[in-house]
Amino acid sequence: MRALRMLLMLLALNGARGAEGPDLARFVDGALRRASAAGPELAAAVAAARPILPRIAAASSPASWEAAGTPWLSAHSLGPSIADYARNSGGDALHFETFIEAARRIVAQDQTTKRTPDATSRWLDAHAGRIEAAIAGLGPNPPRPALASAAADLRVIALFARFHARRQLTAVHYNLFRRQLKLTELVAATFQERDTLKVWTELVAAAAAGPEPATDDAPSRRDLLPGWREELRRLAANVKDLEDQCCPPDESLKLDDIWRPNLGGDRSPPTVEHTAPVTAPAGQPLLVVARVTDPAGIQHVRLRFRHRAATTPFAMLEMSTGPDGRHQATVPASLVVGGQEILYFIEVMDRRGNGTHWPDLDQGPPHCTVRIQP
Repeated sequence: MRALRMLLMLLALNGARGAEGPDLARFVDGALRRASAAGPELAAAVAAARPILPRIAAASSPASWEAAGTPWLSAHSLGPSIADYARNSGGDALHFETFIEAARRIVAQDQTTKRTPDATSRWLDAHAGRIEAAIAGLGPNPPRPALASAAADLRVIALFARFHARRQLTAVHYNLFRRQLKLTELVAATFQERDTLKVWTELVAAAAAGPEPATDDAPSRRDLLPGWREELRRLAANVKDLEDQCCPPDESLKLDDIWRPNLGGDRSPPTVEHTAPVTAPAGQPLLVVARVTDPAGIQHVRLRFRHRAATTPFAMLEMSTGPDGRHQATVPASLVVGGQEILYFIEVMDRRGNGTHWPDLDQGPPHCTVRIQP
């Protein structure tokens, strides 16, 4: 939760300093608060909308919020140019694969346990779908003005998720083009960015529609609308630039030789069963044991750990294989220092290349915390 708040603070800072005016984080927070107060009818939509902005920030935000020699990036599109967006490394590069990493992995036919851009895209689309289903359940004429206004706010949040769901894929195509100089990937990026632009156009229309909420401290859709319209102009210019580089493609250019997310077959990562210790004695080895199973078999299980106060990256230990799918690793006693906290998570990969991190990011914090007794 602390990390997510920091990401939202960065987004808010970006919105305050950029040309967009009122910041997106405060709009979303106010919209969710108003929707919760409007009644139980939108509870499912609020639950689906709440993690969307932190997930976008974790997977897609710029690594450097003000790169030298470039304008301040919009907190809303995270870069009007796809060239800007495709360079973003996300606020949580430990758990989310960057767009550059994804292109490198695809070319090398490699594997990763991180959340890939196409997995993030599917997650965002799924959450947008849940919001839209809840709104549709209200019918064409919501019974109360507060519900109608909240539904309009949530519709904008759903479209924001759909925009970034599509841009995740655009960024991978664009980086594949830059890495391989394959015109087909640039064409694919252009077609994908056209769809992305359509979603932002819908977002601008949705922000202008629907009744306004009662006045409160949070920015409203109408407050953000001028910045979103300006962003639409920049996004349209970005699509035009892409089209000028590659389109219309020659009829002989085949688009079957492009990257496509794998949507078929086994995509389920291994199952992890683990009970994390809350405390541990100082000066004693810290044993971490997990049961990891998968019908396809286990390729590897790794423990990543560090002290909370450390500035160094997470260290890695291979977890040895024992009976009944049990794997274990031991943090050396010299690193189990009294009065500190050890953070850790487990990387798992099956033999079909399906990987993940445990704890599940969708269920809570991305790591376990063990307090070392004084």
